Amino acid sequence: MIAHNPPSAAARCFVAGALATLLALSAGNASAQPQSKTPQDKASEDQTTQEVPERTMSAPGGAAVLPPPDPNEVRKSGLYIGKAGFSTGPGGGLDKELIRNNPPPTPDPAPGLGEPSADLRDFSGSWYGDQFLPAFEIMTDMYGAKLPFNEAGRTVADRRLVAMDRGKPLMSPSILCRPSGPDWMLVRISTRFYQSKDRIDVFSTADHSWWSIALDPALLPPAKGKTYMGRSVGHWEGDTLVVENTDFKTRRWLSFRGTPVSPEGKLSYRIRKLHDGGKWYLEIVTTVDDPAYYTRPWRFARSLTWRPDLSLVDEFDCEEQIGSPTGVGDTGTMPETSD
Repeated sequence: MIAHNPPSAAARCFVAGALATLLALSAGNASAQPQSKTPQDKASEDQTTQEVPERTMSAPGGAAVLPPPDPNEVRKSGLYIGKAGFSTGPGGGLDKELIRNNPPPTPDPAPGLGEPSADLRDFSGSWYGDQFLPAFEIMTDMYGAKLPFNEAGRTVADRRLVAMDRGKPLMSPSILCRPSGPDWMLVRISTRFYQSKDRIDVFSTADHSWWSIALDPALLPPAKGKTYMGRSVGHWEGDTLVVENTDFKTRRWLSFRGTPVSPEGKLSYRIRKLHDGGKWYLEIVTTVDDPAYYTRPWRFARSLTWRPDLSLVDEFDCEEQIGSPTGVGDTGTMPETSD
């Protein structure tokens, strides 16, 4: 019988945080948002010096509304923290987008499909990240602390959130049919890991993008400029793969709502293969080191589950599958400014 390492404190912390986030966001999803202002809505707007209650209020007819804003979280942009994340108010575009993009959990695979290699340094095979809701908006680091934005970072993050809340989201790389970076490959998408002695290639079965990690830096071609996926160099520390990702062509979106990383930032990934509760996982702890947008480095965590049943490659035609049959020009998105 093979002995496996128990999940780390980081993994347990991540699971607890993900569950808490799911519960909080699910509570926001269950709230039907009224279109017209009610007396409770007016009270919510006026009540800027009181604590947020633990329960939601009831509008006439029994419809639930979000609690009033927390005065400690109101930003200059007008955003405030609510049950469904940062928003400009109850019923805004962020709340609607969260509900619209909240698919049910992926069913468990049928038994008897086989298991990955027992070698903890062999990631080969098909893996799937099912932490969808927490990836919408990264509101805290993996330890529960608020993200350490500086003024420039908060400006970029708020601009993206406000645009989405108003129903005119800014153009992310995926909207432009460009690679979105490794982080988008790790959420609600099946990925295949191909591994050899000198390199690891991660393939997204959804948008057909590649994340190439050189274990031997000599394999990297000469730098000819920055790229959308960046340059990734990895090495092993025990059974943990450590990857440094730098040289980004554009600002990255770490979450679907636009948690930013500047082109000068660095992302470091620590990836471990774990066996817990009869299932295999890849634990991925990401450190964001970006003085342009944050006052200090910070970390967040995600995990991938072994899913050999999700290894088939879907057809993908970006111009037809981003929400418009006529292409990127009709998505309703707006260009993002460069500041």
